[in-house]
Amino acid sequence: MNSSDFKIGLLKSYGYLSGYIDQADFCIYNKALGTHNFGKAQTDAYVQASEIVKLINQKNQLVDLSNVLTNALNGLTEEERKLLVLRYVKGQVAGDVMVKLGLTKGKYYVRANKALENFEKRLKYDGVDEEWFKESYSKKPWFRRLINFANDK
Repeated sequence: MNSSDFKIGLLKSYGYLSGYIDQADFCIYNKALGTHNFGKAQTDAYVQASEIVKLINQKNQLVDLSNVLTNALNGLTEEERKLLVLRYVKGQVAGDVMVKLGLTKGKYYVRANKALENFEKRLKYDGVDEEWFKESYSKKPWFRRLINFANDK
């Protein structure tokens, strides 16, 4: 994954994070309810509790990533943020983004590259780079499935 793919992959995933967080909450809630089976447990309490803790940890990682991405986007100019959100978070094609922002093709690509550069700078300011992402998230199978879904793979 090159640097551009890393940034774009994060932006594409950003739009899905709140839904993933909500799903994690739902799973945690259901797992917790499942522990109240009144003596008909198929697994012991320790296994049930460890599954819930694992889900809570995964949810917290998603919340942390969402916060980092939100901070990075909020650190951009309004125009840069709009461009990146329309193009990558909402998945609009470049031509539609150009029209919405009133940009020529040349200006669009210059501003898109500048916005991606500034987004990367904001991420690095918060301690997030491609290596951090690989170590913290992309090695985890559950997270790779989420990213692949968000990036249509």
